[in-house]
Amino acid sequence: MCTGHSLIGPSPDAVWTQMREFLRPCKPECVPASEALGRRLAVPLRADRDIPASDRAAMDGFAARAADTAGGAAWLRVIGEIAAGQAPSVRVGPGECVRIFTGASIPPGADVVVRVEDTSLGAFGPDTADAVSVQMPEVKPGADIFRCGECAHAGDLLLESGARLGPAQIALVAACGQTELMVFGRPRVAVIATGTELLEAVEPAPLPHQIRDSNGPMIVAAARAVGADVTGVERVPDDASLIAAAIRRALDEADVVVLAGGVSVGRYDHVAEAARAAGGQTIFHGVAIQPGKPAFAARWSDGRLALGLPGNPLSALVVLHEFILPSLRVLLGDAPDRARRSLPLPLASALCPRPDRWRGCPARLVKLSAGVALDPVAFQGSADLVGGARAEGLAWLPPGGGSLPAGTLVEFRPFGELA
Repeated sequence: MCTGHSLIGPSPDAVWTQMREFLRPCKPECVPASEALGRRLAVPLRADRDIPASDRAAMDGFAARAADTAGGAAWLRVIGEIAAGQAPSVRVGPGECVRIFTGASIPPGADVVVRVEDTSLGAFGPDTADAVSVQMPEVKPGADIFRCGECAHAGDLLLESGARLGPAQIALVAACGQTELMVFGRPRVAVIATGTELLEAVEPAPLPHQIRDSNGPMIVAAARAVGADVTGVERVPDDASLIAAAIRRALDEADVVVLAGGVSVGRYDHVAEAARAAGGQTIFHGVAIQPGKPAFAARWSDGRLALGLPGNPLSALVVLHEFILPSLRVLLGDAPDRARRSLPLPLASALCPRPDRWRGCPARLVKLSAGVALDPVAFQGSADLVGGARAEGLAWLPPGGGSLPAGTLVEFRPFGELA
């Protein structure tokens, strides 16, 4: 696919390699397990006992000896009953069985569970029976028994450090008896939208040369969606000294300052200059991507960051998902190799790459006869917020010439947590 064209800046992978050198998870903190949803473990979770802690019935039926079913149909004498939560109080001997319910501990002497539907009862009702017959061929030892330690043994690693705590993981934490967890802290994010033309959404009837700020609310929503704390939002006109002062104020309370607009090299683009004036050291300025080429990042000696994205909404969306949200995920405890969400999917129709940069094309997921594919969303350039809002992510095209036909596998960058 290479055409011999030189790239107009570092590749997105090269930029991410630079970024990850300065990214470290936030300091761990202890939180109640009930408040840990969406957080990432800072300390591995290990089993405090075998899971399950005893042999248990996987079905309703009768705990019996496999040897007593060797001849096919057999009559077994019922000597007791065990429900989940009850300790076995009898031992199963030759020709005997115990009525047992799903989740109950297997009594001594038994090595199978004969399902109730495979007996003369057919189902459990209010009546009891002194004996049942097995209405099936020989039952093999271990049938329908959930073995002690089958899922994990005491001390086994269940969740690694960095694991995200969703509902299933919270359930596992509870099963291990933990009520408090060490999780990575939340990065504090300040948002600065730059541009003399910007108005707040609540202001009525902007003049034709003015626009309502959409990047600020987008950044706030995205940062909160991944789990960061937003410390404040400020709008600043295109003035280098005012932007530098806003950065200094933001860094008093935030770990990361995200700036929208003013990151290119025009007369009114002051973000890079302002970040340096506020004591920041440039990590990168400009990436070989389209849209989003003027992306910017700076760092301070204590690890704080300023991340700049272009003012055009679609460009901002691309940089937000390519670099800024991945950075926040690493600060939250995610592994750098997984922080940039990506999924290989085929194109539903042809697309043309750029010869000298990576190209992000807004796309939606569509279901075809061959499976899920990426359907390009029509958009009118990097300022088209309407097209960006209709997309579910980006079809990420590497530099090259010609056209990529339908069916070509490309990387899909989801706008949500799909990957």
